[in-house]
Amino acid sequence: MKGKIFLFVFLSGAVLGIGFFFTRHTRLRLLPFAAVGPCDGYTITRGRKTTTLARSGERWITDKVYPSNTDAIKELETAFHAVATDDPVSDNPENYPVFRVDGDVIVCSRAGKEYRLFVGKNADARHSYIRAGNDPAVYISSLLDGVLYQDYRDKNLYLINDETAVSELRLSFGGTSVVFARTENGWTRNTVPVTDANVSTLLGIIRNLKATDMEVAETPPRYPAFLVAVAGTKTTTVSIAEHAPEVFVLYRDDSPFLYLVPGQTLDPLFAEIRK
Repeated sequence: MKGKIFLFVFLSGAVLGIGFFFTRHTRLRLLPFAAVGPCDGYTITRGRKTTTLARSGERWITDKVYPSNTDAIKELETAFHAVATDDPVSDNPENYPVFRVDGDVIVCSRAGKEYRLFVGKNADARHSYIRAGNDPAVYISSLLDGVLYQDYRDKNLYLINDETAVSELRLSFGGTSVVFARTENGWTRNTVPVTDANVSTLLGIIRNLKATDMEVAETPPRYPAFLVAVAGTKTTTVSIAEHAPEVFVLYRDDSPFLYLVPGQTLDPLFAEIRK
């Protein structure tokens, strides 16, 4: 008898839980941002840090200077225009500090109007407290930490876009230089034939170089090491210097930025020079 009572209670609880789940999720609704067209720009404020994103044709510019990470921008646009909420958890402005919806904010600018989304603390591991514009209601939405704390700068160096187009690669450090050249019979290293796989590995490393940080160079620096890639009629030169232990700074001659790159990323290149 006790077993039947327990089973009944368990099943009743399960049914109520399932009913609550479907009731809760069928009443989820999009905030007004869903009806807003593509934003002309965003201003993201988190604590004392503010990031601006401005549309420039089909490109985006971060903080008026840096090229923007296209994938990060797409993630932001998707998240901003698809914020779905349940019933509000509070509509009392006095509770804003409790949910921390009175500070960090994402502002979308479009056609001279601004649309504000305040992002509060995490409600749990998958949800954030949010508030929209002048609406005093506080809601729970999907987690927005990813777009709030994203670094929107594109820190890829793009030294090589097409490995098959590279005809020559020159590396220099400490007075020693190595020249890889593509010939009709394959690649050579200082005129000595080498396997294509060896060069392909180096080109892959160079093509995927990504900085951990970047800044605007006040004056074009001249560093002791350099890398030169020749692709067709285009020659790209990159100066390299040690910035800190296990961190190197790179400067390409056709860019106004300094890129900080972990030393372990460049180790295979320096190893080629030391052979």
